[in-house]
Amino acid sequence: MTALLPWQNNLWRQIVGRRERMPHALLLSGPQGIGKQHFANHLASALLCQAPQDGHPCGTCRPCRLYSSGNHPDFLAVEPEKRSIMVHQIRELIEFTALTRHFEGAKLVLISPAEALNRHAANSLLKVLEEPPAECIFILISHASGRLPATLRSRCQQLHLAAPPLPMALAWLKEQGCVEEEGRLALEIAEGSPFRALEMLENNRVAQYQDLLKGIHSLISGQEDPLLVAREWKSIGGEWVVPWMLAMTSRLGRHYLLPTRGDDKTDPARAMQKISEGLDLGRLLALYQHCLDTRRLQAAAIPLNEPLLLEGLAIAWAEAGSVRQGS
Repeated sequence: MTALLPWQNNLWRQIVGRRERMPHALLLSGPQGIGKQHFANHLASALLCQAPQDGHPCGTCRPCRLYSSGNHPDFLAVEPEKRSIMVHQIRELIEFTALTRHFEGAKLVLISPAEALNRHAANSLLKVLEEPPAECIFILISHASGRLPATLRSRCQQLHLAAPPLPMALAWLKEQGCVEEEGRLALEIAEGSPFRALEMLENNRVAQYQDLLKGIHSLISGQEDPLLVAREWKSIGGEWVVPWMLAMTSRLGRHYLLPTRGDDKTDPARAMQKISEGLDLGRLLALYQHCLDTRRLQAAAIPLNEPLLLEGLAIAWAEAGSVRQGS
């Protein structure tokens, strides 16, 4: 049985009182890696439970046991096939909602991540939500709800989940066996997302992030060949490099507009300070847009030439630095 995370208790208390008045569709949005899936699983289990205790699933009734084993007949999870949720999956969803319930209460459909719906699937789901089937609750999880069609969002009650406060996230990472100093650094890089921070610590991603910063600094200072640096980034993986760059350029932009006191002495902070010294605001904004466009390409359901994308980013950093050096 999936338990709530410590930072989700207040939100749970807000929603548990709606058990008898749950909307037919609930959209859980928020940054990736903060535990939305945990929350959704706990909510689905509670709604299917026949003997909830203070709103939480009892964990012992037959529906709870079936849910824990992944065999509850009134629950359907819809996830991407490769990169997208396809229209035939929504047709199967429609067939599922038409079946007779096995237990009292509502059927549950969990769609994650909702932004993986391709255009045809999103349109088909919209038709379902416009005339929702009786006694069926849809839970949608989204890391980027702004990418969902506005019409689809309007058919859902939206619930935003935020990253936990730093002390709570650090305490949770320590419970997972992480050293506090390392956890604090990983959380800084992961922008407060505990699960992303934990994954980074377990897979040596913190050192890779620091290598990424060194590579960027070498590009804007004209010390390295962009193609060689891009090859190093390929070994890290574009699924990490691009989001890191996007967060980095956003943070650097905020630093230009709202300068800090400079009392952050962590290694990433010092490396980013060096990077900012080699860029002007105009080029930084152009880099941010380049990173954002690349991230959108990654999220789209199309095959990508990852080495070419990374080479384009490396060349953009090098050109930004050369402009500053020539000014």
